[in-house]
Amino acid sequence: PGSYVFKVNSTNRDGVWSEHPREILVIISPPFWRTWWAYVLCGVLLFALFFTLRSVMLFRLRMRNQLHFDQMERVKQEEISRSKMQFLSNISHEIKTPLTMIMAPLEKLTHTSLDEAQKKQFSFIQKSAQRLLSLFNQLLEVQKIEDGQWRLKAQKTEIVQFLREIVTLFQDAAEEKKIEISFEAVCDEFEAWVDRSKMDTVVFNLLSNALKFTPQKGLITLSVSINPEKSKFFPFGFFEISVADTGIGINEEHLARIFERFYQVKMNDSECQAGTGIGLHLVKQLVDMHHGSIHVDSRKGEGSLFVLRFPLGDQTFNAEELSGAETMQRDEKHSWILSDISSLEKVITQEGVQHEPGDARSVILVIEDDPDILNYIESEFLSEFDIMKANDGNEGWNQAVEKLPDLIISDVMMPGLDGISLCRKIKSTFETSHIPVILLTASGSVEKEIEGYEAGADAYIHKPFHPSLLELKVKKIIEIREGLKHQFSKGFSFIASDMVLTSADEKFLQRAIDYVKDHLADSTLSTEQMGKYLGISRVHLYRKLKALTNQVPTEFIRTIRLKQAAYLLAQKKLNISEIAYKVGFNSHQYFTNSFQKYYNMSPTEYSKQNENE
Repeated sequence: PGSYVFKVNSTNRDGVWSEHPREILVIISPPFWRTWWAYVLCGVLLFALFFTLRSVMLFRLRMRNQLHFDQMERVKQEEISRSKMQFLSNISHEIKTPLTMIMAPLEKLTHTSLDEAQKKQFSFIQKSAQRLLSLFNQLLEVQKIEDGQWRLKAQKTEIVQFLREIVTLFQDAAEEKKIEISFEAVCDEFEAWVDRSKMDTVVFNLLSNALKFTPQKGLITLSVSINPEKSKFFPFGFFEISVADTGIGINEEHLARIFERFYQVKMNDSECQAGTGIGLHLVKQLVDMHHGSIHVDSRKGEGSLFVLRFPLGDQTFNAEELSGAETMQRDEKHSWILSDISSLEKVITQEGVQHEPGDARSVILVIEDDPDILNYIESEFLSEFDIMKANDGNEGWNQAVEKLPDLIISDVMMPGLDGISLCRKIKSTFETSHIPVILLTASGSVEKEIEGYEAGADAYIHKPFHPSLLELKVKKIIEIREGLKHQFSKGFSFIASDMVLTSADEKFLQRAIDYVKDHLADSTLSTEQMGKYLGISRVHLYRKLKALTNQVPTEFIRTIRLKQAAYLLAQKKLNISEIAYKVGFNSHQYFTNSFQKYYNMSPTEYSKQNENE
């Protein structure tokens, strides 16, 4: 390709060349790929390709960095969440401890002889403390839900009676404000699957809000109905709970946000307090956990209507959400769940442990890092028990090993060795495994409570605790332990598992019984030999048998000898002298005296009585 000039010259016959040759311009065009516009186009394409590759690489790099940042953010959020939960856990201990020191003595004072004016003042203080505790518990519950730590524990519940009982709790408060509160149900009873504690929180919050924002002479109505028809959102039907009031109402612009956390509707000075913005957010979260829905209809100055719908049957819930029945059964197995305070006081009055004159007082070890609660618990039990005190878990452990108290009351959150670790250590150590442990905690976590029971705790009480509840549990546990000792000395079989003991205590006691049975005919059997066989010192053997059976080792051996003698007398295959020697008594007279003292009758009388029977 290019431009060319073709020149032609000529000569005549004489050989003279022309002075003006002729020219022809020849232009050969290049192919299209060698044109300037082709070069420009290739340049543009190469630039575009380079730019695209660079963009893709930068995009992948940004995505990789974003993924890394997201992972770092998740780790950071998890750390923040753990820090928040740890903070809430710590602050719960700090807040509930002084609340305990307010509410527990206050409860005692309200049952003393006070005039009406004083009782009214104490009632105001008590309600304010309960309100503070309720607000704090709601804050903890919201945090647990958002962190995924709360699990639904649905169980079959009779809904009508359940709601009627909640309404009854508001009757007195409604009468004080001159508000009429009513309950309406389309049927006398029906059952549905709900988490009772969470449903109680939902209804309680809605009724509390209705009572707060309804003026005098107003009306609050709680109604419940059933709709068995299938729908898109409720394929197995639903039941509906509605709470209506004639209160101040909510402006339409606020309705879309009233379920947001900490959102508060601005009120005029003349209107009621707006609240904290936690209650309705908690209600929404709990309704969603039940796979339900909530709708609100309200007009300013006319009142509000909250409508809640929940699925019928258990088909909507998964296996984990229906596992609550097992947890409740486990909780009921390990603790007494008594909600009526007046009934607690009646039980204590009527069924309290009565000590016979001259009986040694039981010893209680109280482990608590807060000196006020430590001294308060001591003052509550000092009249009936001997009290030892420790300020932390390590000091408590040392005292438990050294003194072997009859019962331990321990806080959970303590510096050094915490309450759950201390309980696990006590229950796994041979010398202390028989000691009952009551744990006190400011945490409302079910997981922590389960962890405490798995560590071997005999009872688990939440702060702020009612003093009557703590007193009842202490007395009942000690009463049961005394009953076990009496059971051994007067009516035991040769099977240690017949007694309610820990696994370690049961194995130890069964080994001790079997050893004595195997050496019944040996009149020289001593406590030193027995301790050597069991692998413990004479002192530890004395302490352990005294704690489990209320008998020293010599009495323990003699009791088993006499029980075996009674068994042989009932068989009527040997005479009394033969039986005495067979169970290790070298002296016929000593055997008769011992038998007479234990059974309140002679061996001959026992044999005749058994023959008559």
